[in-house]
Amino acid sequence: MSTENASTQDNGDVAAADARKDEGNAHYKAQRYDDAVQCYTEAITLTKSKEKQSVYFGNRAQAYMMQNDFRNALSDCETAIALDPSNLKCYLRAGKCHQKLGDLASARSRFSEVHYRDPMNEEARAGKSTLERLEMQMTRASEVMQATPERALALSESVLTEAPLCRRAILLKAQALFNMKKFSEVSLLLSNVIQEDRTCVEALVLRGVALFKTNNVKLAISHLTTAIQLDPENTYAAGFLKKTKLQESLKNDGNTHYSAGRYNEAIRAYSDALALDPDCISINSVLYANRAQAYSKIGNNEAALSDLDSALSLDPNYLKAYLRRAAVHTELEHFQDAVYDLEKAKQMDPSSRDIAQKLHEAKIALKKASRKDYYKILEIPKTATDEDIRKAYRKLAVKWHPDKHQDNKKEAEAHFKDIGEAYHVLSDQQEKARYDSGVDLDEPQNVDTDQIFRMFFGGDNPLGGGFGRSSFGDGGFPGGFSFSFGGSPQFSSRRGGGGNPFGGFGF
Repeated sequence: MSTENASTQDNGDVAAADARKDEGNAHYKAQRYDDAVQCYTEAITLTKSKEKQSVYFGNRAQAYMMQNDFRNALSDCETAIALDPSNLKCYLRAGKCHQKLGDLASARSRFSEVHYRDPMNEEARAGKSTLERLEMQMTRASEVMQATPERALALSESVLTEAPLCRRAILLKAQALFNMKKFSEVSLLLSNVIQEDRTCVEALVLRGVALFKTNNVKLAISHLTTAIQLDPENTYAAGFLKKTKLQESLKNDGNTHYSAGRYNEAIRAYSDALALDPDCISINSVLYANRAQAYSKIGNNEAALSDLDSALSLDPNYLKAYLRRAAVHTELEHFQDAVYDLEKAKQMDPSSRDIAQKLHEAKIALKKASRKDYYKILEIPKTATDEDIRKAYRKLAVKWHPDKHQDNKKEAEAHFKDIGEAYHVLSDQQEKARYDSGVDLDEPQNVDTDQIFRMFFGGDNPLGGGFGRSSFGDGGFPGGFSFSFGGSPQFSSRRGGGGNPFGGFGF
């Protein structure tokens, strides 16, 4: 066997390997990276030449990088370097992979090796310059974190565009979001970090506190407990774990007191829980809503309303708080506000029949509130009897008859008209029932209040004269009663004896 044939046999089928590599290059240029990876893999298996394999591993690494598969790319780069330590392209590619994976120290080491071997290599210089800038941005983010977390967030995000898996930059971003009170975003961001490394104490603590502030108490306690097990000297985690357990205990105490009807004790427990941490947005919105319910039970609707306003300012999508606030508004006769809250609730839960019914009732109450309140006009409660209604009308109709108010006759006429309308509706059982139920929300039309007055008094003019068109000033009163403005009522005996036709009822 010749020396050339022996060398070819030792290196495998180099020609076939190069052919597969060329096919891989064609796929790479056409951006068919999966196909390129397959061709480079076949080329690697076809040759035993370390130099050739180093090139093929380097090519496959580049295809992996185009797919953002930096872990496999880095593995191929390190293999290529081991096969051929002079393969500077793979040192540069390894540096870029380390950078993308967040290992800036290893990236710097690879770029420095190229710079040492080739001081004029521009790619190595650029790589080192990029790493220095990223380090400066992270240092600056730490410096401005407390004063301007928004700036720290921008700096950390800038780093992550070039080193997306940089652990330090991710933690800086999480801290900035935390300082901006974006706790849900903190929790989401750090979940991947903890999945990759369950021993990262900083991520466990920061996410644990963020979970607590978003009312995920059980998981918060789990995170903080794990962090303390890994780092028993972590006083921040220990202190927050204690606070978490205390707030949960106080909330449960408040719920227990409320269920037992001890509303003042419930209010105190909820208040103590609220005082622990004002930044616990989700749990505090629940605590405010719970305390509002307790305030409502003791009749303090103004305090309940204030608490529900606070609950909804913290959580604008809190359905139960809208329903509770609507109930409080109804109690306070703020019917327009009740309708608003129930419409919001209906938008959040369109299929709820209960909410739809409550909204319907609130709209009726609003219409009823906008019409004349006949009970208030007659100065009687809604539980007034027929006799109460008659007595009230007797008193007020005489009091506000226009003939008694020559100086403010227009005002008296308005009162007299309202009093007549009120009596017209409330003295009729059917009309009263419809009015009370809100069926008839329009005011009665063409009510002759003078006629009502005449019919009520049976032809006897309590003002001292014959019934006129709209007042009682002309002619004598059949009962001998006359009214002298500025003086006292006078009675004669033309009906068989003097006396007050109202049975002693005074004016």
